[in-house]
Amino acid sequence: MKGLIIISIILLRTQVYANMANPVIEGTLGGRPFVSEYVDVIHEDLFIKIDENFEYASFNVKYNIHSSKDGFQIPFLFYASEYLDSFSVKIDGKEVGIHDIPLDFKIPENTKFQSFSYLFEGPSHNNYGSVIFEDSANRGFYVSLYDMIYFETDILKGNHIIEVSYRATRWTDRQNWVNDYSFRYALSPAKYWKSFGTLKIKVDASDFGKELKSNLGATKNGDLKSIAIWEFNIMPTEILQISFTPKISKTAQMLINLTPNGLAYITGVFLAILDLLLVIWYRAKNQLNRFSLVVILGSILIPLIFLITWMNYYNVIDAYIGEHAAGTHAYSFFVLFLYPALMPIYWLIYWFIDKRIKKKYEVHHYL
Repeated sequence: MKGLIIISIILLRTQVYANMANPVIEGTLGGRPFVSEYVDVIHEDLFIKIDENFEYASFNVKYNIHSSKDGFQIPFLFYASEYLDSFSVKIDGKEVGIHDIPLDFKIPENTKFQSFSYLFEGPSHNNYGSVIFEDSANRGFYVSLYDMIYFETDILKGNHIIEVSYRATRWTDRQNWVNDYSFRYALSPAKYWKSFGTLKIKVDASDFGKELKSNLGATKNGDLKSIAIWEFNIMPTEILQISFTPKISKTAQMLINLTPNGLAYITGVFLAILDLLLVIWYRAKNQLNRFSLVVILGSILIPLIFLITWMNYYNVIDAYIGEHAAGTHAYSFFVLFLYPALMPIYWLIYWFIDKRIKKKYEVHHYL
């Protein structure tokens, strides 16, 4: 018995490893920059162009700013988490160089960054050089200051246009049966700005052409199957998300609705009925035998088959879903540990049934 359980676990070890996978594959988390205390953001234009396969997106953001100070300064700090490529910054149409945050950037050690002193104060800052944000679902995340980049420029007091461009990779959320893909952009840093003007968001998904969702509410113009436009004068959400959940077949949806548990119970009832018929058939052929071979084999095999099929129904449903199946099922192999408890119970039930049938044959035989 122990050997059968061990063999089953070994044969299914691939599934075990899959169950331990991280449910979220992180993509690019771009976002609004942290702004010098000498800069007001008057207006922001965010343009997102999604590719035909919903794998990458090009982000282009223009900030209309007003600087209250002349001279050489650091207007923006950008969080650059896992962007794919093509990160560039232009000020008034001229490209400027970007730099990694130096190791000695902390206030007051590095006077270059004194105009960002708000990053090092308050409950949103921890002791590990990170700023903590939460989205509308209260899911916290850390922005490591050491992952930031910045640019220095000599600007005049007055209005300027800063343009940021980069290409982003998608996020994959595998917490449900079907993958949910999204592109994300953190609006949260605006909470630290000296002032917040207006925001225009434009998403071009015309190359993709399938149904998308956003957490921005109703569009002002267009729709997410082609070009959608929103306009705001307040921050609409902590983290902007444009997401896509692939459609699946009716069969796959039916299996999801039944759940692996439901499918396993149906299978268990079928196996139990089949085994009962075999027990009756065997006893009819061997009326006076002391032991029933069918009861012995059935008690060993039927619970094991039931548990293995239960575990593998997760893979069956994934197969019907196809390439977009999440495939992360929390330790489904643990059902095998029910075997030591299930097998004796099953054996006792069928031993009792066989004993009653045998007794009837014995009474008939002696009459």
